[in-house]
Amino acid sequence: PRMLRRIWQREIEALNDLDVFVLTPRGEEQLRGASTTVGTDEIDLLVRVDGILTAGQIRAAMGAAAPTGFDRILARLLEGGLIARQESDPFE
Repeated sequence: PRMLRRIWQREIEALNDLDVFVLTPRGEEQLRGASTTVGTDEIDLLVRVDGILTAGQIRAAMGAAAPTGFDRILARLLEGGLIARQESDPFE
């Protein structure tokens, strides 16, 4: 567990505006389920994650509505397994 925590910490620290994220099955469940275990700021970001827009584009599109602590919330979604980084296609 301690080693995994360090790996997650490095991954979270390495977040940048060019990262593209996708919903995981767990994230999709949060959006489609009758009840949710995350707050409104997290839901607001989850509905915008589409596997196409970068984190920076999502933040810019939200404008003044972007939650305070955008990066922290994004990191929490990543750490909680609700989103994952979109792997880039080496042939693109």
